[in-house]
Amino acid sequence: MNTKDKCCVIMFDEVAIDSTLQYNRKEDYVEGIEDFGTERNGKLADHANVFMLKGVYRQWVQPVSFTFSSGPIKSDRLVGLLKQVVHECNKLGLDIIASVCDQGAANVAAINKLMAETSEQCLQKKEQNTYFGYIIDNKEIVPLFDVPHLFKGIRNNLLNKNLHFSINGKDMEAKWEHIIQFYLLDISDNTRICPKLTDRHVIPEKINKMKDSLHSTSSEPLLVSIPQYRVSFYGDTNFTFQVASVPMELELCLWIRLSITRGSRKLTFGA
Repeated sequence: MNTKDKCCVIMFDEVAIDSTLQYNRKEDYVEGIEDFGTERNGKLADHANVFMLKGVYRQWVQPVSFTFSSGPIKSDRLVGLLKQVVHECNKLGLDIIASVCDQGAANVAAINKLMAETSEQCLQKKEQNTYFGYIIDNKEIVPLFDVPHLFKGIRNNLLNKNLHFSINGKDMEAKWEHIIQFYLLDISDNTRICPKLTDRHVIPEKINKMKDSLHSTSSEPLLVSIPQYRVSFYGDTNFTFQVASVPMELELCLWIRLSITRGSRKLTFGA
């Protein structure tokens, strides 16, 4: 592998599993208890934790480690496992530039601890902390949260809270009602602009809050159709009739996407 092919990100996640015990005759030990590779105990395992690498320039994926824990993994344990896996990958010559995970409590706490350790190291060296991420083996790793879960979190917050934001110095407020109104307008027309939108995407009582695919699947056609809807339905982008503000407010979706990408704006949810 050349230098660019070795550039990769490390991904980690956990999943709940059924608890069961099984004797492994070949290895002469019991499977199904808490196992972190270098440490085992008698607690029944009900969660599996997986680490995986994915190439940045070249499309390759490689699972590298899995452990079993009793209950969700603790942040301190996760920090230790992450350092161990990264260290072993560095010994192989791989170049890990970022980590990707969801916004689970243990993941967020682990990232915060690694960031705090990096800040402490900079203070001890009397250096300014100019890193975007955290340091493991003297190499910077930038923490990223996977985008589908970010959109799911924004959607779930928007279902019961209003979003206050500012564009070009003007304070604005977005509500889930705006999306519902747009959806009702769209389904009332014979020629739908967002044919993939269904009640499962829009009506709060029918939304599966734990499933992010229902949200991300419909985001692209919605973003593309907003300017078209403003021009084709109203004929004038400056049309000020009350209902015209509905699709204009939905441009917030695009604004949120740009904010996540550029990290240049602050979102505030409130009543």
